[in-house]
Order: sequence, then structure tokens, then C-alpha cells
Amino acid sequence: MINTLIYDILIIFIAVSFVAWIAEFLKNNLFPKNIKLINPGLFKIFGKKFINPGFLKGPYLPIYGFGALLIIGISFLEINLFIKLILFFFSNVLIELLSGIILLNFFGIRLWKYNKSDYKGIICLSYSIYFFIASVLFYFFIFPHYNVILNFIKSGFFPYIIIGLYFFFFIDLIIKLRKFL
Repeated sequence: MINTLIYDILIIFIAVSFVAWIAEFLKNNLFPKNIKLINPGLFKIFGKKFINPGFLKGPYLPIYGFGALLIIGISFLEINLFIKLILFFFSNVLIELLSGIILLNFFGIRLWKYNKSDYKGIICLSYSIYFFIASVLFYFFIFPHYNVILNFIKSGFFPYIIIGLYFFFFIDLIIKLRKFL
């Protein structure tokens, strides 16, 4: 039971981190005038510059992986729906706030900056509402199929992709942390 739970957590974390990186990469590179990244990583493919939306070099955004795990954990709670919705909203705000503070204070990196009217440019109401809406959509449309989706990811060649992503994720993380420690 514990091994299965840990395995599920690891799968969800890296899968969501990877899918979120793809989504942010496409958004930032297809609509560059809307970019609010402060320290974007740049890389070239076939001579064209692309913006890497993350803290790490590879294709993963851990903030989304942690957010997904928190939203899934809240989804499993047997509590009033209204309380769940409140928890969805504030958990997203908390993850974004903590991530922004950690990146800024420990690594001297600001990956995003919102309007000055928002809290230190780290969190803002409009993005908090977007993340809340994404959480609600997840809860009502994806969470009911959670086990089917998870079993699909566990089958076929997906476990090898997950292992590969973790291999590069940990190498990437070690290299990045060594620069700051």
C-alpha cells in the first residue's frame, strides 16, 4: 500500500511537472509579448531562440507538480465541497507564494513578476483565480477518472519515460543546487 502510494505520488509529480512545462513553453514562445518572466533561460533549436519557463534546464516545472499533489490530496478529503473549494484556492496561493519567496530569497531568482499592486510581485489575484479554476475543472472532470488515468500512465512505455524524466530531473536539480550552495 505504502509503496503504491509513493509510486503514484512520484508519477503524478513528474507527469504534471512535465505537462505544465510543455504548456508554459508553448504559451511563452507562441505569445512572447505576454511574457512576464524575469530570468528566463534561453536556448536555441535550429537557430531560433526559445524561452525555458522554469528554474531548471529540463522540461519540468516542479511548482505545478507540488500543486497537483496538493489538489489531489484535497480532492480525496471527505469534507464539504465549499471547504474543498476554499482549500483549492488558498493552497494554490500558498504554493505560488512559497515558491516565489524561496526562489527569490535562497537563489536570488525571480521567475515571474506580477503587478506592483499585488503582493511583492509574487502572487496576484487574477492568476490565483486561474489556478483555482484549473483546480475546480480538475476536481469535476479529471479526478473522477483519476484511477483510470493513473493506471494508463503506469502501463506500456510510460514508466520508462517517468524513469527517464526523474533521471534528468535529479541531475538537473543537483547541478542547479551546486551553483547556489
